[in-house]
Amino acid sequence: MRVINKRGWLSSLLAIVVVLSGSLCACTPGPKDLRADIIPSETPVDVDEHEKSGDTYSNQGKYQVALLEYEKSLKLHPGNARVHYKMGMLFLIGGMNKEALEEFREVLKREPGNAEAHYGMGRALFQSKKHDNAKKHFQEAAKLDPSLWQAHNYLGIIYDYEKRYERAVREYRAAIDIESDAGVLYNNLGLSYSLMGDYEKALQSFREALEHTSSYPKIYNNLGLVLAKIGRYESAFEAFSKGGDEAQAY
Repeated sequence: MRVINKRGWLSSLLAIVVVLSGSLCACTPGPKDLRADIIPSETPVDVDEHEKSGDTYSNQGKYQVALLEYEKSLKLHPGNARVHYKMGMLFLIGGMNKEALEEFREVLKREPGNAEAHYGMGRALFQSKKHDNAKKHFQEAAKLDPSLWQAHNYLGIIYDYEKRYERAVREYRAAIDIESDAGVLYNNLGLSYSLMGDYEKALQSFREALEHTSSYPKIYNNLGLVLAKIGRYESAFEAFSKGGDEAQAY
């Protein structure tokens, strides 16, 4: 088994990746969303004590200690795809894309049809700005597990980067059909409509986003930018003010 430079990844795990697209901000799942993906709702009966400890530390946000426990587990059971997957997701949180890719490849060697591992590969490649390869894995993840709304969300973001806005809208709509309470999806849908020049639909989407999420500053900023584009400057100023302070709004 390979040796990981622990000093490197321990210091790097504080980094959280934020995805920006121009002045309007696209939303991607944060650490809280990832932790929900990492730990199964039911702990397998054959899980060892190190993996159990890793799960506990991961849910507490103690990612460095969790990784150490997962490493100990893999020394005992090198072929455990489940633990490789969990390590990959933690590396994603720290923005350690190369290490994450190694873990997800280990999973796919053993389980080629693992939708979550394809999603993880897509995430790591996306964060490495390798969008074409990322897109293939997100498409495979969505095909293998139609309920994986996060894969549709990332596909939408990639299509926005490619200026294929109608395709992006379809992906966000597909994700919303699966997870209608995720405010990030309405924000990203509004971004696509704005880039298409359909400002009324963009405004409607950003307002829906505000009803479904607590990430208000980013969404208010997007809402303000669209209101400014259509000349509704007082409303734009009000939106910017709600997203920050008065000085920032000006």
